[in-house]
Amino acid sequence: MELRDIEIFLTLAEELHFGRTAERLRVTPARVTQAVKKQERQIGAPLFERANRTVRLTPLGRQLRDDLWPVYAGLQDGMRRAKLAAQGVTAVLRVGTLPINVYDLRPYWDTFRTRHPQWKLQIQHASFVDPFAGLRRGDLR
Repeated sequence: MELRDIEIFLTLAEELHFGRTAERLRVTPARVTQAVKKQERQIGAPLFERANRTVRLTPLGRQLRDDLWPVYAGLQDGMRRAKLAAQGVTAVLRVGTLPINVYDLRPYWDTFRTRHPQWKLQIQHASFVDPFAGLRRGDLR
């Protein structure tokens, strides 16, 4: 199975709509259909139930999605890190802050960027309702 076919499968498993999947991946709906049929032939069983305007994962499709997603996410993360390393960026610091104080902290962000050019700084707005949600999810460190 090719990487693009895996991407098509995972996107269709999320969208559950051939047209939206095609639009999101900038391919034709025929390409999405072709990729899914190819995967189903290789595996030997349907991955999706297709009814009148309804698309659902089969139990096998859910299993495949659950097995492929961590591998695909790891590949994407590896490519992202390689691109950053090619730019001289070897690490990323993600900081969550309330929208109120972002401007006040700008001198600190500028100093950090000047002293640590090998780091990429990502500032993310935290919710007033649950400001620690990003930490719990692991989005912020």
